[in-house]
Amino acid sequence: MDGNKPDDQLIFGYPEEWADFRIRHALFLQRFPHISDVIHEAFTRVIEEPEPIERFVMLYGRLCVEDFFEIMSCCGNGYGFAALKLLRGLYERAVTLDYLNDHPDELDAFVDYGHVSDHKLFRSVTEVFGPSALSAELQDVQEEVERNYERVKESYMVADCVKCGTKRLNISWTKLTFPAMARQTRILGKLIQSAYYIPMRHTHSTIASLSERLEFNNGATGFNPDAQRPQADNALHEAHTIVLEVLQIQQKRFKIEGFDLLYDKCVEDWKEIYGVDDMGNRTRPSEDSPQQN
Repeated sequence: MDGNKPDDQLIFGYPEEWADFRIRHALFLQRFPHISDVIHEAFTRVIEEPEPIERFVMLYGRLCVEDFFEIMSCCGNGYGFAALKLLRGLYERAVTLDYLNDHPDELDAFVDYGHVSDHKLFRSVTEVFGPSALSAELQDVQEEVERNYERVKESYMVADCVKCGTKRLNISWTKLTFPAMARQTRILGKLIQSAYYIPMRHTHSTIASLSERLEFNNGATGFNPDAQRPQADNALHEAHTIVLEVLQIQQKRFKIEGFDLLYDKCVEDWKEIYGVDDMGNRTRPSEDSPQQN
């Protein structure tokens, strides 16, 4: 390629993968307008003088929908492992959304922990590179960050040594473990293996993130650059399930007129697409699923 000329052949996407995706997920794509209608109904609204929990549920829910669209884009182009990485983030946000919708009294703890996270970020930068690494503008930001951190930090201190009576800063905004929080949700807890632990193998620096991309041929080991269609299909299934629950949370909070009829249609679509019942149990042999290659 001539470095001085634009490359008109550079395409961001793989038409052959999209064509195969359309075959594997024909029913999903056929029924997608239904879920699009529900998303529009849930989020294309104006809430007059919303309470903090209402603002959070709506905006964080819309963020989850954005995650869903990003996962679809990866799946449509054969990037199955990329979709799994994004699935982990979608799942964490959906569980948090579900939990806080049921426990709005803990919303301030979630929001204020942002000051703790900002403090940790600035501390790591200055410890590694020194205070001079921050511009004058960023130093002003750091001063505000530290003021906010000092204001809220006591709320996040937990016992470090019972015998010594010492405390340390908690690693999270809540004293619950994430699995414990997931178990308190309506159905998301059942997805913790497929949408949290398995994707973790690829979001973190692990040997599994490499070993699952290797191929072996005549005693030689190489990197397999092929599309990851099975992983893409699994990620789409899980993301579809999660986004439906995110939409249900909107209805639980806001009681949107006309929403239930549209939503119920999406649930029926989901059951038909994946051959499952209301709880996700398979109702037909996997080889009959419209999601199979």
